[in-house]
Amino acid sequence: MKVILLQDLRGLGKKNDIREVSEGYARNFLMPRGLVKIADAAAMAELKTRAEDDRKHLEATKAKLNLLIEATKQTPLIFKLRVGERNEVFGSVTAKDIREEIQSIYPSLDPKEFEIKNERPIKALGSHDVVIDLGGGVEGKVKVLIEKA
Repeated sequence: MKVILLQDLRGLGKKNDIREVSEGYARNFLMPRGLVKIADAAAMAELKTRAEDDRKHLEATKAKLNLLIEATKQTPLIFKLRVGERNEVFGSVTAKDIREEIQSIYPSLDPKEFEIKNERPIKALGSHDVVIDLGGGVEGKVKVLIEKA
């Protein structure tokens, strides 16, 4: 029986994949839990429409991200941190801080549409590149400048 996966399932596939499974497995386990639906003509048409909508949405978000990247090349995101007598930095700039700054400057870019890929908070003065990931292998670098307060 052909089914469409409604979410990622380990060992079976990713969301929106079409898979062949046994009828008993589909009817007794997957369908009652809302994990799949039968791949009939209507469901296939809906899947195609949904995939096209997802593609358009991703393209629009990519365009917004490219605008953000180009803008930060000209004027980086600036954060001011307190610095001690020996230039030791008090505090840090976290992914949350960067996300909030992007949201305040570019309200049209929804913070739920991207992920900031720096593992650790930034604790050094100067210019830093921060990778922003849109998912699906789409990434870009944004300039962040840390200055003395």
